[in-house]
Amino acid sequence: MSRGGHGPWGARGPSEADRRAYADAVTEPFWLDQPERPPARPPLQSPAEADLAIVGAGLSGLWAAVLAKERQPDREVVVVDAGELAGA
Repeated sequence: MSRGGHGPWGARGPSEADRRAYADAVTEPFWLDQPERPPARPPLQSPAEADLAIVGAGLSGLWAAVLAKERQPDREVVVVDAGELAGA
């Protein structure tokens, strides 16, 4: 049975020591905080063709695209999402 609460602290919530430990944390995902990060692409303005279209750029959608390209590198894969990649 769950004791309730959310996150690593459970129902008790974070202490002041916990808060100090994370005071300098950056909220940007580490995979986007990289110098080699590709620039954002403009929104799709016209029809596109692909061998595989993945709707949803969350971690599952992105992972599906990676696996599809690994299995068939010549496959044209398009990932579309209404928001930002991986919720970032």
